[in-house]
Amino acid sequence: MKKINFELYKKTIFETGILEYVIIVRNKFDSFKNKSECERDKKYAFEESEIIGEIVNSCNGVVHVDNPSININKDDDDYESQIIVNRNARKESRIILLKYLEEVCKEKYYKLEKMG
Repeated sequence: MKKINFELYKKTIFETGILEYVIIVRNKFDSFKNKSECERDKKYAFEESEIIGEIVNSCNGVVHVDNPSININKDDDDYESQIIVNRNARKESRIILLKYLEEVCKEKYYKLEKMG
């Protein structure tokens, strides 16, 4: 059922040209600093589904990040050190995403047409 619905939207998605303004942000990716792991993950998306592969290939890129929670249960023995680790991962992810946006999207952005 989901594949049929997606097939119906596929034509519209590609006709609008919106994908050139789309960046896929892959969150909760522990190996976000490892470029070969990020590339392997993108390759997996192509192999998982032909349609998903087309969309990934047609969009403005994929950025891998990890934004782990900093709301950690204080009952854990090492909750303070885990918060520090998670904060650092979030900070590095933010830098990666902002750098990517700055490099890729600095001159081209989507302008919504006025409705009605």
